[in-house]
Parts: sequence; C-alpha cells; structure tokens
Amino acid sequence: MKQKRKPSTFICHQCGAGISVFKEVFTTNSSKTYKLELIQQSGLYPEVVEEIEISTKKNGRDLKLTFCGYCYSVVRRVLMSKEHVEITQSLLKDSCEASA
Repeated sequence: MKQKRKPSTFICHQCGAGISVFKEVFTTNSSKTYKLELIQQSGLYPEVVEEIEISTKKNGRDLKLTFCGYCYSVVRRVLMSKEHVEITQSLLKDSCEASA
C-alpha cells in the first residue's frame, strides 16, 4: 500500500524557509556520497528534480542528509499545518493567474 505524502517544506536554522535544498546520498555500507539529489520546493511537496551520480552505489540501504543550498547547513523537513497549506495554495493560485 502506497503511503500518502503530506505537505511539507525544508527549513534552515540560518536561512529560513523557501531555500534551495540538496541531499547527499550514501549507504549503510559506505560513508562516501555516491549521488546528489537536487530538490525543488515550489509547491506543497518538495520533489527531486535532478540527480547527479558521483560514483558507483555500494551495497546497503540508502541514507540521506539534506543540506541548505546557500549556507550548507543540515536542514530539517517540517510538515505544513492546514493554515500553511491554505496560504501556499492561495499564493500558487495567485502567481499562476498573474502569469497567464
């Protein structure tokens, strides 16, 4: 059964919300990063928009660390409240109407 995604965003303790984000991906059997994932946060659900392969993946389960694209601090993902979702949807609707 596929789990339903919840609206969320990444927040940096230094730069705030609405930041560029990337993930370093490594495995339980290796501490070397084998892939970078570039994350877009333009809506309610952050999504991987590009993957950069650095080396061959080692055996093991993937582990990911998420970083701010500006200051390179580790960031955390937070779930959006109902009010935040409504505000974001309103802003997205207004920006779509303005560009039409």
